[in-house]
Amino acid sequence: SFNDTAWDFGLEGFGYDANPVTQAGLLSLVQTSLADMQENGVNPDAFTTVYLRRSFDVPVPAAVNELILQLDYDDSFIAYINGVEVTRSQFGTPGVPAEFDELGMVHESTNGDPNKSPGRFVIDLVNDFPGLLQAGSSNVLAIHGLNATLEDDDFLLAQISLGGNRGASNLGDFDMDGDVDGRDFLEWQRDTNVGDLADWQTTFGNGIPLATAVNAVPEPGALASLFVGTLVFLESTRLKYGRVGSANALSFVTQSNSWRNNCCDTKYSRTWRIET
Repeated sequence: SFNDTAWDFGLEGFGYDANPVTQAGLLSLVQTSLADMQENGVNPDAFTTVYLRRSFDVPVPAAVNELILQLDYDDSFIAYINGVEVTRSQFGTPGVPAEFDELGMVHESTNGDPNKSPGRFVIDLVNDFPGLLQAGSSNVLAIHGLNATLEDDDFLLAQISLGGNRGASNLGDFDMDGDVDGRDFLEWQRDTNVGDLADWQTTFGNGIPLATAVNAVPEPGALASLFVGTLVFLESTRLKYGRVGSANALSFVTQSNSWRNNCCDTKYSRTWRIET
């Protein structure tokens, strides 16, 4: 299994900004500073890659027909779930892992502007990635973040969250145990935020086959309701990380990319990984 014991834990929001114009906004999203990432003409340990990993729990994979990954990034990223690339920003060749010293394509983050939204990526589990998720807490989200140059004046991976949508036949399964029954009504009574009671009333007593109907994907303004209750898989807080500029980082980055699919908690490594 992947050994990340040399990695550090850090709070979600990884990055730095040396540009006075955007500095205040971007740094408002940063809780783990990577100011040593920039070469700045004098830093021999500068690096362009950050890796993150985090495990997440899916009680009933068949109940989920799509995942929605959100993150704010500058400059590029590749996201993997259980070792499979599921989405990336616009750079490189999809399906081909980037090397630790590969450079990203320039992309600006929101720079903390409340009028701008983080990137939002829909992962279709029915048509594109059937069987991707595993029952239980052994699922792993791994992200490879890349800066455009060693001299770049900023970098960011922040506002990371992962949620899911159910298929129409799964609505009302508030406790996500694989069926819609009286226990779901009790779950709704305990916390009405878990879902719409009308969904339970419509599908009460039905089993939950692999979804074939895809819910409408909510607009960014509706995401608050999506990432509440049972379908919150990951909202990054504490993470582990390590840097690719060091000999230790290089040793585990080059070992068959095992960081992508071996569990568990979030770490980061200037190279990187995510935890609860």
